[in-house]
Amino acid sequence: MAGDDFGPRKGCVVTLNRALYGLKTASASFHKFFGDFLRELGFEPSRVDQDLWLQKSDEYEGYDYVATHVDDIIIVAKDPVKYMDVIQQHFLVRDVTDSPDYYLGNDLIRRGNKIYVSTKNYVMEVLRKYQEKHGALAKENLPLKSKIHPELDESPQLDEERHKEFQHIIGVCQWLIVSGRFDLTYAISSPREGHLELDQKVFRYLKKYPKHGYAINPKPLGLDLEYQKVPVKLDFGNQYSYFKEMLDPRFPEPLVGELDINLFCDLDHGHDKVTGRSVTGLFGVVGSTPVIWSSKRQPCVQTSTFGAEFTVLKKGVEEAAALRYHLRAMG
Repeated sequence: MAGDDFGPRKGCVVTLNRALYGLKTASASFHKFFGDFLRELGFEPSRVDQDLWLQKSDEYEGYDYVATHVDDIIIVAKDPVKYMDVIQQHFLVRDVTDSPDYYLGNDLIRRGNKIYVSTKNYVMEVLRKYQEKHGALAKENLPLKSKIHPELDESPQLDEERHKEFQHIIGVCQWLIVSGRFDLTYAISSPREGHLELDQKVFRYLKKYPKHGYAINPKPLGLDLEYQKVPVKLDFGNQYSYFKEMLDPRFPEPLVGELDINLFCDLDHGHDKVTGRSVTGLFGVVGSTPVIWSSKRQPCVQTSTFGAEFTVLKKGVEEAAALRYHLRAMG
C-alpha cells in the first residue's frame, strides 16, 4: 500500500478476501459464486449463453430456466417460487414477486398467453432527467427521416460538454434498442453539431411514444409466401442430402415442440454517400415475437444491387442459423 493515509501499514500487501460491489472483477466473481450455487440446485448453463441456466422440469415436458444479469435474476418455470424460496435461504433478496412487472429497465405486462414488453418507465425517467438539465422537449412523429445522410454533415465538432450530452443520448438509445425499441435502430449516428440535433430529435420522438414495445407471442405469423402469384416451393431435391447440421453433443434433449422462425431482410443500395456502402436491415421473429433487429452499413462496397442483396441475404441466413442453434441449446 502506498500513501500516508495508511499510517504504519504503509508498504504492506493487502489480501482481498471477497469481491466488493463496484470492483472490476466483482461481477465475474459473483457470476462464478452464484453459478456454483445454481449447479447445486441442478441447473447447467446453456452452451451458447453462460448467463442462461436450465434444468429439466419435474412438472412438465420441458425445462425450467434462470436468467442472470450480475445480481439480477428472473426465473421462468411452472413453479418459480420453489426455486426462489431456496435462493432466499442463502442470499439477501429484494423485489421478489411471482409475476414480475419490471426487469432490467423493461416493463412486463401479461395478457392471456402473451407478455407485452416495453421500456416506458425507463424512458420517462431518462426524459425527466434530461429535460431538467437541458430544458423541455417538443414531440416528434419519427425518430429520423429515411433520406437524411448524417455522413455528409459538415457542422462544427462538438465541444466537451455537448459531446457528453451526445454520448448520453447514444448510450440511452443503445440500451433501448437492446431492450426492444427496434424503431430507433436506424437513427443512431456520430458526433457533430448536426448529429446531436438528430439525436435530440430521437429523444423528442421518445417523448411522444414512450410506451412502444412488443409482445412475446408464441403463435406463428402464418405467412403465405408468394412470388408473382406462384407459391414458393423450397425443394432442392437430394443434392444437399449429405449435409448435416453441426450440433454440440452436450446440448440438452429437445423437449419443446418446433418453433416457427422467420427472418426478413432489406437494403438501401449505396446509401452511404461517403463510402458507397449499402445500409442493410434485418428483422427476425420466433413465432410472432421479435428477437433479432439491426440496421447497419455493409462491410464492403457492392457495385450492383444484386451483390448487395446477396450479401444481406447471406447475413440473414447466418443469423437464422445462429438463432436456431441458440434455441436448440435451450432445449
